[in-house]
Amino acid sequence: MNINNPTTFSAPDLTLSTSNSSGTAGALRADDTILVYDATLPDAITYGQSGAAGSAAVSARRDHAHAMAGSVALDAACSVVRTANQTISNTTWTLVEFTSETFDTDTMHDNSTNNSRITAKTAGYYWISAQVAWDSEGTGGRTSRIREGGDTTISNWTDDANGERDIVQTNGVLWLMAVDDYVEVEVYQNSGGDRSILDVDISSPRFSAILIQAV
Repeated sequence: MNINNPTTFSAPDLTLSTSNSSGTAGALRADDTILVYDATLPDAITYGQSGAAGSAAVSARRDHAHAMAGSVALDAACSVVRTANQTISNTTWTLVEFTSETFDTDTMHDNSTNNSRITAKTAGYYWISAQVAWDSEGTGGRTSRIREGGDTTISNWTDDANGERDIVQTNGVLWLMAVDDYVEVEVYQNSGGDRSILDVDISSPRFSAILIQAV
């Protein structure tokens, strides 16, 4: 409609049994602006949404859907602790058994079955860390390591014994894990007798895996 020179139309007649007839055509100028308002809320785009055409009953401009890639899952995280000292026999590699979860957002740990393990349920790059404190005793050495799949050492720490203070060892590594890959903490000592790794609040023994980037 030309708002500078609008065309007006008279009210149509409505009489039973009359035949249809076309109305009078109006004219629009090339530089006229037509505004169309639609009060319906547009489709909200969500992660993993598929694209879709609009329906025939409603303008496709309003209810069609744009596709969007699936969300990158970055909420896979697990941190576990042991709530009691654990005895470590002389010259014997021993898995640390973790009995309590600080948090576990992706069912990566079980407190009873294979409780030495953190298992990836989402494939990706993980920051994996472990900390253990040994009792103070001056003979031999102390080693802690993170192992993947039960046979691959991916982080390792060794100290000489110190009879004056406890030894605290921290391991950390960035590692690519597939679904159902698992990691564990193993410790070793050669003092000549049994030693202990110590339950120290929530700092020892502690074991964590945090997803950095999904693949």
